[in-house]
Amino acid sequence: MQLRFILLIIIILSLASAGLFYWTAKPNLNQAENSPVTTTTNQPLVEPLFANSNLSNEPNTNHQASTTVPVTENAASTQSYAPTKTVKAIHLDAIKMGGWDLWLAAFKRGEIDISHLSEDEKGDLFVRIISDGPPDWIHELVQLGFTIPERAFYGVILAGADLQQQEMKILQQFDILASYTAIEDSNLMFNLGSFTFNAGPYDRAIGFGYLKVMQRLDAFGIKPLSSNQEIYEGLLRGRQPSIAIVQHLTKLGYPPPKNVMTLAEKSKIAERNPELFEYLKKYQ
Repeated sequence: MQLRFILLIIIILSLASAGLFYWTAKPNLNQAENSPVTTTTNQPLVEPLFANSNLSNEPNTNHQASTTVPVTENAASTQSYAPTKTVKAIHLDAIKMGGWDLWLAAFKRGEIDISHLSEDEKGDLFVRIISDGPPDWIHELVQLGFTIPERAFYGVILAGADLQQQEMKILQQFDILASYTAIEDSNLMFNLGSFTFNAGPYDRAIGFGYLKVMQRLDAFGIKPLSSNQEIYEGLLRGRQPSIAIVQHLTKLGYPPPKNVMTLAEKSKIAERNPELFEYLKKYQ
């Protein structure tokens, strides 16, 4: 009985942390809660994320990740994603085993079978694993037969204890991912049961204040999916807003909106970053 209670607590905490993770991923989730998700009775829970993509597990030897990255023709297509109970259970198993590294070791020994997973579920599993591990895990998973899902570029944009170190890790992951597949400027629709929201990698990078990641996405030809208002709501409420990011966005054609000081006051930028607060005054 006590063991069941402990497992129940672990599951609740895991689901709560997953909800918080996706909640921080997009600045306008309050509006996105009411976004419709189109489904039919003949469709699986997880919509194919790369049905129209030219994804391959073979490295692209002609590609130079640091300069030019091909963008597929179906750019900005809306594709939906929803985690399944099966993958959540595997994630919980990995936590109980002590981490993805131990899970991967058991998988390579043939002690874990994932043949029952759909391709979309395997894509979800791929993103969860590489998000927690070193960049080289991408190579290892590809060699183990995993296909890189489109949302991998979005999924690796995460926070960390040291944001500068984390940003460098993200850039390394980008380069490795881009050596295998083209990045798509897609609008991913996340369906998390109680709410849905649309998001893209550029918007996520803005929210975390990763200027170098934004610059890398510029080289990929990727743009923000949010409106100008939403961009600055996300930036000013984000982890590390800065004058440099505002200047970069302005050069790209996304200057602060007229009500930027209202947004700044709501996000308490005057306390968090006085220099940025003063800089934004010229846009009011």
